[in-house]
Amino acid sequence: MPVELRHRLGDAGSVALADVLDERDRALTNIVTERFEHRLTEECGKLRAEMSILRAELRADFRIGLADVRADFIKWSFIFWIGQAVTVVGTVAGLLVAFR
Repeated sequence: MPVELRHRLGDAGSVALADVLDERDRALTNIVTERFEHRLTEECGKLRAEMSILRAELRADFRIGLADVRADFIKWSFIFWIGQAVTVVGTVAGLLVAFR
């Protein structure tokens, strides 16, 4: 508290003014804190909702990608098996022709 103001108000007035200002600061701090907490709660709720939506989209994309990989794996497996079968049939046919 400035000396000049303390001199005009006196000791009791200075203490009273300091108490009033402190009380105002506490009340203002409480109001701002409550508003901040309320806003933070709202934003956290929105964030949770967005994360839930993103999680569902990622799951769907992952399942589609996994299905594509499975389909490619099965396709290439059949191509490999057909190639192996042709090789075996060709070998057997060649042996049969050779030993006739």
